[in-house]
Amino acid sequence: MPICFWNLCHCPDAQPQPCVEHTGTGCSIVNGTAITNAAQVDDAITREAEVALGNLSGDLQRAEEITRQLEARKTDLERERADFERQANAADSMSERRAVVQQQQAIAQRYARLDGELRAVTAEINALGNSARVSVAPLSAALIIPYSDAAGYCACYSEKVRQLGSIRSQITAELATLAAATAAFNGTRAGIRPIAPFALPGVLVLLLFIVIGAGLGFLLTALVTACLTALAVLTLAATLAAQKSAILQSQVRLYKLWLSYYRIQQIPTCQQAATDGTPH
Repeated sequence: MPICFWNLCHCPDAQPQPCVEHTGTGCSIVNGTAITNAAQVDDAITREAEVALGNLSGDLQRAEEITRQLEARKTDLERERADFERQANAADSMSERRAVVQQQQAIAQRYARLDGELRAVTAEINALGNSARVSVAPLSAALIIPYSDAAGYCACYSEKVRQLGSIRSQITAELATLAAATAAFNGTRAGIRPIAPFALPGVLVLLLFIVIGAGLGFLLTALVTACLTALAVLTLAATLAAQKSAILQSQVRLYKLWLSYYRIQQIPTCQQAATDGTPH
């Protein structure tokens, strides 16, 4: 005799009479199948939710990749800035000072398009997770929280409510985590500002520096200030990507909880049968 999903009675029963324990029928039957594992609950909503989770996993990997790339870009720029300062301070001859100017120009050229690159990557970061939210919307709309069912009956129903209550507590906690992560992300995003092109000293200043070593302080200030500004924005962008990772991780946990809740929600409990064995 089969055991019901809730392990409290012998429903579903292959015989027409209701189960002995609860005088109930129809327990654990979904689309004509006796459910023994919640994962067997499979419909259009669960399939869309699985798609959402797959999309989120890909987006999470991309957010982590962007974070690593931005951190590497920061490290490279910081190293170039420090090398330039050392090279400029140590330059004693015209050839060394000419090399300093060439290094300054090379750095400025490498980061000439940094603002556009950061705008593009920030837009990509903002878009991560959007497709998953669309796919999971039917699941979110189908949840009954807190769960109630006028047809509930017997100890099986009480067990169902208990299991859903446990998942609901986890959902509530995860929603709070997601809200905090989203607030942090929005705060960082609001702080990102455009980066002005790296400004270089005029030709006369560069010539004086190369020939007689004059204007070193101005030369350093021009590039170092630009580098520090770029580093600040790169830091914010890297933080933004890391915070989006935290959001996506929370969404993965939340969507999995929603999916578990929905599957449990959809598994019927015993329905009280009439005295002739026919369900009400």
